[in-house]
Amino acid sequence: METRASYVAVGSFVLILMVGLVVFAVWLGGSGLRENAERYLIYFSGNVTGLQEGSQVRYRGIPVGSVEDVQIDPSNVERVQVRIAVRPKTPIVKGSVASLEIQGLTGGAFILLSGGAQGAPPLEREDGKEYAVIPSRTSGLQAIVDTVPQLLDRLSEISREVQKIFSEDNVRNISETLANVNTLTAALAQRSTQLANTIERIDTLTRNVDGLVTDARTDLDRITTGANGFLSTTNTQVNAAVADARAMIASLRQSAEDVAKLLKQSGPGVESFSTDGLYEITQLITQLRQLTDNLNRTLSRLDRSPAQFLFGGSSGGVPPQGSQR
Repeated sequence: METRASYVAVGSFVLILMVGLVVFAVWLGGSGLRENAERYLIYFSGNVTGLQEGSQVRYRGIPVGSVEDVQIDPSNVERVQVRIAVRPKTPIVKGSVASLEIQGLTGGAFILLSGGAQGAPPLEREDGKEYAVIPSRTSGLQAIVDTVPQLLDRLSEISREVQKIFSEDNVRNISETLANVNTLTAALAQRSTQLANTIERIDTLTRNVDGLVTDARTDLDRITTGANGFLSTTNTQVNAAVADARAMIASLRQSAEDVAKLLKQSGPGVESFSTDGLYEITQLITQLRQLTDNLNRTLSRLDRSPAQFLFGGSSGGVPPQGSQR
């Protein structure tokens, strides 16, 4: 019994000694960290739920220090002031930012330091300030947590709108509309044969109309070709008639000139004739000249527009007063 009791006593003493050594080492390390640590202030404008003294401070996920103090900012009650202590030579430079992160869904809060470019100057305190200030930003999880109330309000509004849409009156109207659609579908199904026949008739009518249009186009082309041929032949004949008429006019004019020369050459031998018959000959020559002028005008009209001269038509002028009906 005495031997067994001595073993228990020795074991208990060794265990207590080991625990004491561990506590001493932790205390010694902590005191060393506190004495040589670099301290910074961080200001958060949102909630810092879960953050407390002793919470970890991590730089890009690596533990580098802890939270020493959490309190309301004395100069602005809308902010929370957090003082942290980190290991010496922790690369906190201009451009570094701090955010409040949650370790898992049920874990504690910690401060995550990030940002800062390679070669950037160290973050220094302002004149008259005891500590340098690390800018803060809202973490992704914190942003989600902050927007949850707004999301819940929005979901509540959507739920109320959905309830309005599916009210009793709207449901009744939708049911009636569906019933009408079913009735219409059934009626169409019963008359499907008639619809098919109607569509077939429309198709046949369309083909017939296409045939009529094709035939009409062919007939129109044939008529146009015939008219062009007729006009071409008529123009040829008219041109020949014009040439003949002009030759006749030239002959008449030459005859008139010959008669005039003959009268001049007859001299005194025809004085008695000139007294009685010259007037009649003069009248004949005048009438021949008028006939020649009329033929010239007619031939000019015929030459300009044979079709209009032969078949008639509007000349494009303004009708005289009294002729309009």
